Amino acid sequence: MDRYEPLEEPYTGRIDGETLPHLRWHQVVELINLDEEEDLSKGFCILGFKSDKGVKKNKGRTGAFYGPDVIRQQLASLPWHFGRVKIYDAGNVICEDSLENAQELYSGYVKKALEKGLFVIGIGGGHEIAYGSINGWFQYKNSFPFVVNFDAHFDLRPIDDGRSSGNSFSAVYELSRQVNKPFDYFAIGIQKAANTPYLYDVAKKISANWIELDEIIFNTAGAVEKIKKILKGVKNSHLTICMDVFEGCLAEGVSAQLPFGLDNKRFLELFYTVLEYGNVKSFDIAEVAPPLERSVLTSKLAAHIIFRLVDFFVSRKKF
Repeated sequence: MDRYEPLEEPYTGRIDGETLPHLRWHQVVELINLDEEEDLSKGFCILGFKSDKGVKKNKGRTGAFYGPDVIRQQLASLPWHFGRVKIYDAGNVICEDSLENAQELYSGYVKKALEKGLFVIGIGGGHEIAYGSINGWFQYKNSFPFVVNFDAHFDLRPIDDGRSSGNSFSAVYELSRQVNKPFDYFAIGIQKAANTPYLYDVAKKISANWIELDEIIFNTAGAVEKIKKILKGVKNSHLTICMDVFEGCLAEGVSAQLPFGLDNKRFLELFYTVLEYGNVKSFDIAEVAPPLERSVLTSKLAAHIIFRLVDFFVSRKKF
C-alpha cells in the first residue's frame, strides 16, 4: 500500500552538550505530520520518498528504498551551525504498489509543505522523486519551476510503459504540454556513454540545455559561466541531484554506478553557482542505495550536500 507516514522515532546521535553551540542536527530536528500541522515557523522540511519501483522499471540496481533512512542517520550527528533556524522532518511517502500513485501522493505533500512556507528537502528513493517534487511545485504555483538536474543521464526516456526513474523529466514535459505551461530543463554532468543518441534528440526536441561531463572536467570555469548565462533571469528553480553524477569511487551505492563523473571540488563549484544564480526554491537528492555500498560514503556524501545547501542559504541570509 502506498502511504504517507510521519516519523515516530526521533533522530539519535552524538551529544556534546545541550546549549546552542554544542547542538547537532538530531537535537534540533522537529518531527511533524503534514496532515495535522497548521502554523509552522519558516524553515527547512525534510520529506522522504521511499521507492525502488522506478529504478526497477528502469532496469537499474535497486536499494534506493532505504536511502532516506540512512541519509537521516548521516545527518543526525552533523553539527548545527544555524542558530534558531527551524529544521523539520515530515516523514516519508512510501511506494509499495503503484509508482504513479505514490508520486502523486508525494506531490500532494510537497504542495502542503510549500503552502506552509517551508523549503522542501526531498530525499529519495529513486530519481522518480523528481517528478513528485516538480509536480508538487506545479500544484502549489500553477507553473513549473526551472529544473536544474545534476545527473549523468538525461532521464528523458519514453513514458509509454509508465513512469520510472529514467523518465521523470519526460513525464513533466508531457504534463506541461497537457496544461499548456512552459517547462525549462537544464542537465549538468551528462555523459555520452550513459545516453543514447535518441535521448540527445529528445533533449533537443524539448529545448533542454545541458553541460557534458567533459566540458566540466576540461573547462570548469567555462561551465560555471555557462550556468550563470543559462540561469540569468530565472525566478524559481528546483534543484535535483542524482548521485550517479559523481565518479564511482565517491558514489558506489547508486543505481547506475559509473567510472567517470564529477569529483567533489568541481561539483561544489557548480553547485554553489546554481544556488547563487538559480533562485532555488526546492531541492531533492536521489538514488542513494545503501545496500549497494561497502561503506556509508554515498549516504554520507548526500548528507553533506544537504548540510551545505542549508549552510549556503543561512550564511548568505537567503532564507
